[in-house]
Amino acid sequence: MNTRLLEAVRMPARIPEPRDELQEAFENYRQLKIEYARVLQENLDLRVENGALVAEVNMIRESYREADSDRCKLQAVSSSLAGGLKAIKAVIDDQLRTAIKNGIEAVEPGELEAELEQAGAEVRDIIERAAPTPLPDVRP
Repeated sequence: MNTRLLEAVRMPARIPEPRDELQEAFENYRQLKIEYARVLQENLDLRVENGALVAEVNMIRESYREADSDRCKLQAVSSSLAGGLKAIKAVIDDQLRTAIKNGIEAVEPGELEAELEQAGAEVRDIIERAAPTPLPDVRP
């Protein structure tokens, strides 16, 4: 034990050297400067991304407004077409009722063409038989 005591007395206790306050402040300044540059870059990136998102939202809103007006136009056109189709259907139904009432029967398309050809031949025959009459002279 004595040897330990003697060694402790012979060797002075090591006191840690105080750090230079200026050196420590300079290191802190460097770290803060690096952090500041990183935050500035991150801020710039976020602003650019935010601007792009705002532009995209504005485009989507404009598309929505145009789509809504187009929808209203298409509804107006489709309702007018539906009204026209109902009117056409009513006319067809009325014509069918009249045909049935008068005893006219439906014919096949081939029969209709034959009848039209026969009627056309009759009209041509009448035109050929009719002699042209000269126009009266109306000169004074």
